[in-house]
Amino acid sequence: CEDSSRPAEYVPILIDSLKSEIARANSLESLPQFWFYSSGGGLVAKLTGRFTDEDLEQAFRKAGRGR
Repeated sequence: CEDSSRPAEYVPILIDSLKSEIARANSLESLPQFWFYSSGGGLVAKLTGRFTDEDLEQAFRKAGRGR
């Protein structure tokens, strides 16, 4: 987020177990996860389990485009 030319915010939510209240409420089946939202608040990408730095970069760009 710090290197982005567009404003971006990174909000970490630390979950230590898939049995936690937050994990259950969101039906999480694996960790780690990264969820990307557009500026309008819509979920545009979700990375779960295994992913690469390139996957993260593509999802970040997708969120910046809002789709």
